[in-house]
Amino acid sequence: MALRFVLLLLAWLALPPEARAETAAPRPEDKAAIDACLRGKGANVQRHTDCIGAVMAPCRERPGGDTTYGLVTCAKRELAVWDGLLNAAYKALQPQLDRKQRGELRDVQRLWITWRDRKCGFDRYLYEGGSIVGPLVADCVNAETARRTIELRALHRDLTNR
Repeated sequence: MALRFVLLLLAWLALPPEARAETAAPRPEDKAAIDACLRGKGANVQRHTDCIGAVMAPCRERPGGDTTYGLVTCAKRELAVWDGLLNAAYKALQPQLDRKQRGELRDVQRLWITWRDRKCGFDRYLYEGGSIVGPLVADCVNAETARRTIELRALHRDLTNR
């Protein structure tokens, strides 16, 4: 539990300021929207990526959702859901792995966090000083977190079914 907290803290600190401003618990309606989308896609994991934006897109259609602050806030609302699902998927995998495999997964997850943060942070250098940086970084962190969540959930399903 302490390791998970440290990893999450390190990941949060590594995010650019635009992407790490207040992280709130997911709203029940946001979690319900993504859960319903994933259920609607069934076992076809490739279609699960269609659920990226299930919260963000309608949020951005509301008044103020098209401002820089609104764009970032909507991405963070969705990220809160994917982050919770990612942690649940990671935790669900633990009993299916032996000690060595758990260590490898932990190491891979740490590398993935570094990769995601560096990849998403790169836009800061491309658009330095521009107001688009915050939304680009937030969108990227959201999308990459969702993709990793889908990947870990698929791995859990595959290990369960073998």
